[in-house]
Amino acid sequence: MVCFRSRRLVAGFFICSAVLGACGGKKDEGKPAVDNGGAGGAAEAVASNQDLDVIPPESEVVLGVDLAQAQQSALFRELVLPALTKSGDIQKLVDTLKSKCNIDPMTAAKRLTAGVKGVGSRNPDAVVVLHGIEKAKALPCLDQVKDELAAERIEIAKDGDAVMMKSDRGDLAFTFTGDTTAVVVLGAKANKEGVLAAVQGKSTLKSSKEFADMYSRVQTSHTVWYLLKGDIEMIAKALDMINVKSKAIFGSVNVTDGLELRGHMRVETEEQATSAVDLLKSQAGMVGKMAEKLEIDRDKTDVRTLVKLTKPQLQNVLGLLRGFGFR
Repeated sequence: MVCFRSRRLVAGFFICSAVLGACGGKKDEGKPAVDNGGAGGAAEAVASNQDLDVIPPESEVVLGVDLAQAQQSALFRELVLPALTKSGDIQKLVDTLKSKCNIDPMTAAKRLTAGVKGVGSRNPDAVVVLHGIEKAKALPCLDQVKDELAAERIEIAKDGDAVMMKSDRGDLAFTFTGDTTAVVVLGAKANKEGVLAAVQGKSTLKSSKEFADMYSRVQTSHTVWYLLKGDIEMIAKALDMINVKSKAIFGSVNVTDGLELRGHMRVETEEQATSAVDLLKSQAGMVGKMAEKLEIDRDKTDVRTLVKLTKPQLQNVLGLLRGFGFR
Protein backbone atom coordinates (compact mmCIF):
# COMPACT_ATOMS: atom_id res chain seq x y z
CA MET A 1 0.00 0.00 0.00
CA VAL A 2 2.83 2.41 0.81
CA CYS A 3 4.51 1.69 -2.52
CA PHE A 4 1.21 2.23 -4.35
CA ARG A 5 0.61 5.57 -2.69
CA SER A 6 4.17 6.68 -3.33
CA ARG A 7 3.77 5.87 -7.00
CA ARG A 8 0.64 8.00 -7.14
CA LEU A 9 2.59 10.95 -5.73
CA VAL A 10 5.44 10.40 -8.18
CA ALA A 11 2.92 10.26 -11.00
CA GLY A 12 1.50 13.59 -9.83
CA PHE A 13 4.95 15.16 -9.87
CA PHE A 14 5.56 13.68 -13.31
CA ILE A 15 2.38 15.19 -14.74
CA CYS A 16 3.33 18.57 -13.25
CA SER A 17 6.71 18.47 -14.94
CA ALA A 18 5.23 17.19 -18.15
CA VAL A 19 2.48 19.72 -18.74
CA LEU A 20 3.24 22.59 -16.41
CA GLY A 21 6.09 23.67 -14.16
CA ALA A 22 6.51 24.59 -10.51
CA CYS A 23 7.71 27.36 -8.31
CA GLY A 24 10.55 29.38 -6.95
CA GLY A 25 8.87 32.60 -5.83
CA LYS A 26 8.09 35.74 -7.76
CA LYS A 27 11.39 37.48 -7.34
CA ASP A 28 13.68 35.22 -9.31
CA GLU A 29 13.61 32.33 -11.75
CA GLY A 30 15.19 30.22 -9.04
CA LYS A 31 18.75 30.24 -7.83
CA PRO A 32 20.23 26.78 -7.29
CA ALA A 33 20.83 25.83 -3.69
CA VAL A 34 24.46 26.02 -2.59
CA ASP A 35 26.60 23.05 -1.70
CA ASN A 36 26.49 23.33 2.08
CA GLY A 37 28.44 20.28 3.17
CA GLY A 38 28.71 21.35 6.80
CA ALA A 39 27.11 22.98 9.80
CA GLY A 40 28.60 26.46 9.34
CA GLY A 41 26.50 29.31 8.03
CA ALA A 42 23.12 27.64 8.53
CA ALA A 43 21.15 30.86 8.11
CA GLU A 44 23.05 31.79 4.95
CA ALA A 45 22.64 28.31 3.48
CA VAL A 46 18.87 28.18 3.92
CA ALA A 47 18.42 31.81 2.84
CA SER A 48 20.09 31.09 -0.50
CA ASN A 49 17.31 28.72 -1.64
CA GLN A 50 14.39 30.91 -2.70
CA ASP A 51 12.25 27.88 -3.51
CA LEU A 52 11.86 27.29 0.23
CA ASP A 53 9.91 30.56 0.48
CA VAL A 54 6.80 28.72 -0.70
CA ILE A 55 7.28 25.33 0.97
CA PRO A 56 4.79 24.95 3.88
CA PRO A 57 6.48 24.66 7.29
CA GLU A 58 4.15 21.77 8.20
CA SER A 59 5.59 19.62 5.37
CA GLU A 60 6.58 16.15 6.54
CA VAL A 61 9.00 15.75 3.64
CA VAL A 62 11.03 18.50 1.96
CA LEU A 63 13.20 17.54 -0.99
CA GLY A 64 15.02 18.90 -3.99
CA VAL A 65 15.89 17.16 -7.25
CA ASP A 66 18.39 18.40 -9.82
CA LEU A 67 16.73 16.91 -12.88
CA ALA A 68 19.24 18.37 -15.33
CA GLN A 69 22.09 16.75 -13.43
CA ALA A 70 20.26 13.44 -13.27
CA GLN A 71 19.67 13.46 -17.03
CA GLN A 72 23.43 13.61 -17.58
CA SER A 73 23.96 10.39 -15.65
CA ALA A 74 24.17 7.14 -17.61
CA LEU A 75 23.04 5.38 -14.46
CA PHE A 76 19.86 7.49 -14.35
CA ARG A 77 19.14 6.91 -18.04
CA GLU A 78 19.66 3.15 -17.81
CA LEU A 79 17.98 2.38 -14.47
CA VAL A 80 15.59 5.20 -13.51
CA LEU A 81 14.08 6.41 -16.78
CA PRO A 82 12.88 2.94 -17.83
CA ALA A 83 11.12 2.62 -14.45
CA LEU A 84 9.47 6.04 -14.84
CA THR A 85 8.11 5.20 -18.27
CA LYS A 86 7.26 1.56 -17.55
CA SER A 87 3.58 2.44 -17.27
CA GLY A 88 1.84 2.41 -20.63
CA ASP A 89 -0.21 5.47 -19.59
CA ILE A 90 2.89 7.50 -18.82
CA GLN A 91 4.59 6.47 -22.04
CA LYS A 92 1.46 7.47 -23.94
CA LEU A 93 1.53 10.87 -22.22
CA VAL A 94 5.20 11.34 -23.14
CA ASP A 95 4.52 10.49 -26.79
CA THR A 96 1.52 12.83 -26.91
CA LEU A 97 3.42 15.77 -25.46
CA LYS A 98 6.27 15.23 -27.89
CA SER A 99 4.03 15.04 -30.95
CA LYS A 100 1.45 17.73 -30.11
CA CYS A 101 3.37 20.20 -27.94
CA ASN A 102 7.01 19.68 -28.88
CA ILE A 103 7.70 19.07 -25.18
CA ASP A 104 9.82 16.17 -24.00
CA PRO A 105 8.92 15.89 -20.30
CA MET A 106 11.94 13.69 -19.65
CA THR A 107 14.35 16.50 -20.54
CA ALA A 108 12.42 19.78 -20.29
CA ALA A 109 12.23 20.06 -16.51
CA LYS A 110 15.52 21.14 -14.90
CA ARG A 111 15.04 21.27 -11.14
CA LEU A 112 12.34 20.87 -8.53
CA THR A 113 11.78 21.50 -4.84
CA ALA A 114 8.80 20.00 -3.03
CA GLY A 115 7.12 19.91 0.35
CA VAL A 116 4.73 17.04 1.10
CA LYS A 117 2.26 16.51 3.95
CA GLY A 118 0.20 13.38 4.48
CA VAL A 119 2.88 10.93 3.40
CA GLY A 120 1.30 7.49 3.01
CA SER A 121 -2.21 8.85 2.55
CA ARG A 122 -4.23 8.35 -0.62
CA ASN A 123 -4.03 12.01 -1.66
CA PRO A 124 -1.19 13.84 0.09
CA ASP A 125 -0.90 17.61 0.01
CA ALA A 126 2.13 19.04 -1.75
CA VAL A 127 3.66 22.24 -3.04
CA VAL A 128 6.10 21.50 -5.86
CA VAL A 129 8.76 23.79 -7.28
CA LEU A 130 9.84 22.92 -10.80
CA HIS A 131 12.08 25.01 -13.06
CA GLY A 132 12.65 24.64 -16.78
CA ILE A 133 9.25 24.19 -18.43
CA GLU A 134 8.53 27.10 -20.78
CA LYS A 135 5.31 28.97 -20.05
CA ALA A 136 4.99 29.83 -23.75
CA LYS A 137 4.80 26.11 -24.57
CA ALA A 138 3.03 24.73 -21.51
CA LEU A 139 -0.14 26.84 -21.52
CA PRO A 140 -0.99 26.30 -25.22
CA CYS A 141 -0.15 22.63 -24.70
CA LEU A 142 -3.11 22.22 -22.35
CA ASP A 143 -5.47 23.20 -25.16
CA GLN A 144 -3.70 20.93 -27.62
CA VAL A 145 -3.99 17.83 -25.42
CA LYS A 146 -7.43 18.54 -23.90
CA ASP A 147 -9.04 15.63 -25.76
CA GLU A 148 -6.45 13.21 -24.45
CA LEU A 149 -6.85 14.58 -20.92
CA ALA A 150 -10.63 14.34 -21.18
CA ALA A 151 -10.27 10.70 -22.20
CA GLU A 152 -8.36 10.17 -18.95
CA ARG A 153 -11.19 11.92 -17.07
CA ILE A 154 -9.04 14.95 -16.24
CA GLU A 155 -11.03 18.18 -16.07
CA ILE A 156 -9.24 21.48 -16.74
CA ALA A 157 -10.47 24.92 -15.69
CA LYS A 158 -8.77 28.29 -16.06
CA ASP A 159 -9.44 31.27 -13.79
CA GLY A 160 -7.21 34.24 -14.53
CA ASP A 161 -3.59 33.17 -14.09
CA ALA A 162 -4.54 29.97 -12.27
CA VAL A 163 -5.17 26.60 -13.90
CA MET A 164 -6.94 23.79 -12.08
CA MET A 165 -6.87 20.10 -13.00
CA LYS A 166 -9.30 17.67 -11.36
CA SER A 167 -9.48 13.90 -11.66
CA ASP A 168 -10.27 10.82 -9.62
CA ARG A 169 -6.50 10.50 -9.04
CA GLY A 170 -6.34 13.83 -7.20
CA ASP A 171 -6.44 17.55 -7.89
CA LEU A 172 -3.75 20.09 -8.69
CA ALA A 173 -3.58 23.80 -9.43
CA PHE A 174 -0.77 25.86 -10.86
CA THR A 175 0.23 29.33 -11.95
CA PHE A 176 3.41 30.52 -13.62
CA THR A 177 5.53 33.07 -11.77
CA GLY A 178 8.09 33.52 -14.54
CA ASP A 179 8.92 32.41 -18.06
CA THR A 180 10.16 29.03 -16.82
CA THR A 181 8.89 28.93 -13.24
CA ALA A 182 5.46 28.23 -11.76
CA VAL A 183 3.82 27.14 -8.50
CA VAL A 184 1.97 23.81 -8.36
CA VAL A 185 -0.25 22.78 -5.46
CA LEU A 186 -1.61 19.24 -5.07
CA GLY A 187 -4.26 18.05 -2.63
CA ALA A 188 -6.88 19.84 -0.57
CA LYS A 189 -5.59 23.32 -1.45
CA ALA A 190 -5.37 22.65 -5.18
CA ASN A 191 -7.55 25.61 -6.16
CA LYS A 192 -7.07 29.21 -7.24
CA GLU A 193 -6.95 30.53 -3.69
CA GLY A 194 -4.49 27.87 -2.58
CA VAL A 195 -2.02 28.32 -5.40
CA LEU A 196 -2.11 32.12 -5.25
CA ALA A 197 -1.56 31.97 -1.50
CA ALA A 198 1.46 29.72 -2.04
CA VAL A 199 2.89 32.15 -4.59
CA GLN A 200 3.02 34.89 -1.94
CA GLY A 201 6.08 33.19 -0.46
CA LYS A 202 5.17 33.71 3.20
CA SER A 203 6.35 30.33 4.45
CA THR A 204 8.04 30.37 7.86
CA LEU A 205 10.05 27.22 7.11
CA LYS A 206 13.32 29.14 6.87
CA SER A 207 12.81 30.66 10.32
CA SER A 208 13.10 27.24 11.96
CA LYS A 209 16.60 27.07 13.42
CA GLU A 210 16.56 23.28 13.50
CA PHE A 211 15.51 23.06 9.84
CA ALA A 212 18.21 25.56 8.87
CA ASP A 213 20.83 23.58 10.80
CA MET A 214 19.86 20.28 9.15
CA TYR A 215 19.68 21.89 5.72
CA SER A 216 23.18 23.31 6.16
CA ARG A 217 24.52 19.78 6.73
CA VAL A 218 23.05 18.44 3.48
CA GLN A 219 24.92 18.28 0.17
CA THR A 220 22.34 20.25 -1.79
CA SER A 221 24.49 20.13 -4.93
CA HIS A 222 23.78 16.39 -5.14
CA THR A 223 21.14 14.99 -7.47
CA VAL A 224 18.60 14.64 -4.65
CA TRP A 225 18.52 16.14 -1.17
CA TYR A 226 15.83 15.44 1.41
CA LEU A 227 14.59 16.09 4.95
CA LEU A 228 11.93 13.87 6.56
CA LYS A 229 10.23 14.33 9.91
CA GLY A 230 10.90 11.47 12.26
CA ASP A 231 7.27 11.11 13.33
CA ILE A 232 6.11 9.93 9.89
CA GLU A 233 4.23 6.75 10.77
CA MET A 234 6.19 4.28 8.65
CA ILE A 235 9.53 5.68 9.91
CA ALA A 236 8.49 5.88 13.56
CA LYS A 237 7.22 2.28 13.55
CA ALA A 238 10.43 0.96 12.02
CA LEU A 239 12.61 2.81 14.54
CA ASP A 240 10.44 1.73 17.49
CA MET A 241 11.62 -1.79 16.80
CA ILE A 242 15.15 -0.76 17.79
CA ASN A 243 14.05 1.64 20.57
CA VAL A 244 15.08 4.76 18.67
CA LYS A 245 13.01 7.90 18.30
CA SER A 246 14.14 10.12 15.46
CA LYS A 247 13.49 13.84 15.19
CA ALA A 248 14.38 13.82 11.51
CA ILE A 249 16.15 11.92 8.75
CA PHE A 250 17.98 13.98 6.15
CA GLY A 251 20.69 13.66 3.56
CA SER A 252 21.41 13.43 -0.15
CA VAL A 253 21.78 11.04 -3.06
CA ASN A 254 24.21 11.72 -5.89
CA VAL A 255 23.74 9.86 -9.17
CA THR A 256 26.75 9.90 -11.50
CA ASP A 257 28.44 6.84 -12.97
CA GLY A 258 27.80 5.32 -9.55
CA LEU A 259 25.71 6.13 -6.50
CA GLU A 260 26.62 8.05 -3.36
CA LEU A 261 24.27 8.23 -0.37
CA ARG A 262 24.89 10.54 2.58
CA GLY A 263 22.44 10.12 5.43
CA HIS A 264 21.83 11.72 8.82
CA MET A 265 19.39 10.58 11.49
CA ARG A 266 18.86 13.05 14.33
CA VAL A 267 17.78 11.25 17.51
CA GLU A 268 16.84 12.50 20.97
CA THR A 269 19.99 11.70 22.93
CA GLU A 270 23.67 10.96 22.35
CA GLU A 271 23.13 7.58 24.03
CA GLN A 272 20.52 6.69 21.38
CA ALA A 273 22.90 7.84 18.67
CA THR A 274 25.68 5.61 20.02
CA SER A 275 23.32 2.63 20.24
CA ALA A 276 22.09 3.23 16.68
CA VAL A 277 25.66 3.45 15.36
CA ASP A 278 26.61 0.20 17.12
CA LEU A 279 23.52 -1.54 15.73
CA LEU A 280 24.12 -0.31 12.19
CA LYS A 281 27.75 -1.39 12.29
CA SER A 282 26.78 -4.84 13.54
CA GLN A 283 24.32 -5.25 10.64
CA ALA A 284 26.45 -3.66 7.91
CA GLY A 285 28.58 -6.65 6.99
CA MET A 286 26.86 -7.54 3.70
CA VAL A 287 26.49 -3.90 2.63
CA GLY A 288 30.14 -3.25 3.41
CA LYS A 289 31.21 -6.13 1.21
CA MET A 290 29.05 -4.95 -1.68
CA ALA A 291 29.98 -1.24 -1.48
CA GLU A 292 33.02 0.70 -2.58
CA LYS A 293 32.85 2.67 0.66
CA LEU A 294 30.79 2.46 3.86
CA GLU A 295 31.14 4.75 6.86
CA ILE A 296 28.96 4.91 9.97
CA ASP A 297 29.60 7.35 12.81
CA ARG A 298 27.88 10.04 14.87
CA ASP A 299 28.15 13.75 15.56
CA LYS A 300 26.48 14.41 18.92
CA THR A 301 22.85 13.30 18.34
CA ASP A 302 23.24 12.80 14.57
CA VAL A 303 23.87 9.30 13.24
CA ARG A 304 25.79 9.68 9.99
CA THR A 305 26.19 7.21 7.15
CA LEU A 306 28.06 7.32 3.85
CA VAL A 307 27.65 4.65 1.18
CA LYS A 308 29.33 4.70 -2.24
CA LEU A 309 28.47 2.14 -4.92
CA THR A 310 29.93 1.72 -8.37
CA LYS A 311 27.53 0.92 -11.19
CA PRO A 312 28.28 -2.86 -11.11
CA GLN A 313 27.91 -2.85 -7.31
CA LEU A 314 24.56 -1.07 -7.56
CA GLN A 315 23.32 -3.58 -10.12
CA ASN A 316 24.31 -6.38 -7.74
CA VAL A 317 22.38 -4.72 -4.90
CA LEU A 318 19.30 -4.24 -7.09
CA GLY A 319 19.48 -7.88 -8.15
CA LEU A 320 19.63 -8.91 -4.51
CA LEU A 321 16.61 -6.75 -3.64
CA ARG A 322 14.63 -8.23 -6.52
CA GLY A 323 15.45 -11.63 -5.14
CA PHE A 324 13.74 -10.62 -1.91
CA GLY A 325 10.65 -9.48 -3.79
CA PHE A 326 11.35 -5.71 -4.07
CA ARG A 327 10.45 -4.02 -7.36
